[in-house]
Amino acid sequence: MLKMGITGSMASGKSTVLNILNSEYGFCVISSDEIVRKLQQPGRIFWRFMKKNWGDEFIKEDSSIDRRKMAARLLEKKSFREQVENFTHPVVLKKINEKFKEWQKKGCRAAAAEVPLLFEAGGEGMFDVVLLLFASEKELVKRIKEERDVDEKDAGRWLKIQMPQEEKKRRADFILDGGEPLDKEKERLKEIMREILEEK
Repeated sequence: MLKMGITGSMASGKSTVLNILNSEYGFCVISSDEIVRKLQQPGRIFWRFMKKNWGDEFIKEDSSIDRRKMAARLLEKKSFREQVENFTHPVVLKKINEKFKEWQKKGCRAAAAEVPLLFEAGGEGMFDVVLLLFASEKELVKRIKEERDVDEKDAGRWLKIQMPQEEKKRRADFILDGGEPLDKEKERLKEIMREILEEK
């Protein structure tokens, strides 16, 4: 089974590509953001981790995690960000690996996982190929403002706390411009898929 990691800076277009791989190429797909959301549900492992370390500080009245408050702290405080990521990364990678094994037993021929902080988590060794999505800083800031409902300053700060795109480009096997129109993205993805399948 071909295992592909999809990574890139925030708002670079990873989910779009993951959906295309699923709908047009028949990939079994999984998103680390979805995994985290499930693990944040009351009583689940990430929720218990937050409760144990910070009490009710990030827990809302309905017992759910206050994702907006948590995001603000992740942006502001490096030590908090590192503590959360050091706990989260291994758990997420383990869940992805378990899913890959399950799919392989079921006969899935190709699988892809969207992992925004793949290189930061040291998880690239889990995959046969790593596809990086990138876009111009201007485009990313615009998208982050819209997606996260933050101002331009905070959108820029989110980009700065992530690994620089140029560093990610050096480490990825394939690169796709997520700032291009969708038809151009699909054309480039078709080229990439042809190259991967020829190598296999």
